[in-house]
Amino acid sequence: MRVLLVTGKGGVGKTTVSAATALRA
Repeated sequence: MRVLLVTGKGGVGKTTVSAATALRA
């Protein structure tokens, strides 16, 4: 969930966040 919060501040790295979320999930 913390990764999603980071996406709000940096929308440029949405792809990186999606990958990180997939690994955590």
